[in-house]
Amino acid sequence: FVGPHDFSAGLGYPGQPDHPAVRRRIEQIEEACRAAGTAIGGIPTPGRSAAELIEAGYALVLSGSDIGFLREGADAQLKSLAAQRGATRRR
Repeated sequence: FVGPHDFSAGLGYPGQPDHPAVRRRIEQIEEACRAAGTAIGGIPTPGRSAAELIEAGYALVLSGSDIGFLREGADAQLKSLAAQRGATRRR
């Protein structure tokens, strides 16, 4: 699994998942995975869409990040609790 945001930070380009140096390293990883017959997974970036990842041979493409999924889940839980609280107050 290639995490372009984490990877960019590790290479010294935090917040720049599409930086040319980061893209080159990710392409090297992709080539190595293809050569080894290993599945590749990742997430889209502003400069590389999900469709482009699939076209590049990615077997797993997530539509968002782990932090985003956690935030969305927490937000849904808070909205559900607020709705329950509102229903209880109306009784």
